[in-house]
Amino acid sequence: MSAGCNLRPKPLEQVKPCRAGTKRATLIDILARPKGATLAELIAATASGRRPWAQSTARAALNWDVHTVKGYGIRTTLRSSGEHCFHLVLPAGLEHPLRHLPRTPSKRSGGPSSDGGR
Repeated sequence: MSAGCNLRPKPLEQVKPCRAGTKRATLIDILARPKGATLAELIAATASGRRPWAQSTARAALNWDVHTVKGYGIRTTLRSSGEHCFHLVLPAGLEHPLRHLPRTPSKRSGGPSSDGGR
């Protein structure tokens, strides 16, 4: 992706929402900004107080998480500073990214279990 990319979005019926508060949701939100996001901005946004992602992880997340799994397209432009800037490309019929789904408690977080409390 260093020379730029142009990944087309999948058809509207194949686009999937993210769970709110996840790194995927963070990527969608920052890429959907009118100015997009640089690789450094993506890495900073997904750090969440933990060790930041490596550049290769952030690039892979654009292709795999945003494009392949969620169905959005990715377009690259150059900012006046010379940095590559990534933008979210929506499928025909969408004006904004899909609304994020509420997070559900997981077993790891001590939420209700699926066995009915047995």
